[in-house]
Amino acid sequence: MTATTAPASQIPLILGRRACRTGAGRQIRLQAGLTLREAAQDIGVNPGTLSRWERGLEMPKGGRAGRYGAHLERLLAADGTATAVLVREGD
Repeated sequence: MTATTAPASQIPLILGRRACRTGAGRQIRLQAGLTLREAAQDIGVNPGTLSRWERGLEMPKGGRAGRYGAHLERLLAADGTATAVLVREGD
């Protein structure tokens, strides 16, 4: 598998959607010690919406996906974890 380079402006969008498909978003949030309510407030959605994203029942679209991905990037950066792991093609 080869990794592709996404335009920087699309990385949060890709990260947000990939996290929903893999369940990684919930793991990242829990590792950071945030409650569902705290994370949802940071993203600007209600906790029920975020819960459905984390369980893969719904997929965020457009600006919401970008905000979710940017939120996850901030959590990963604070933890020192590489974002690239979730942005590889074919995962």
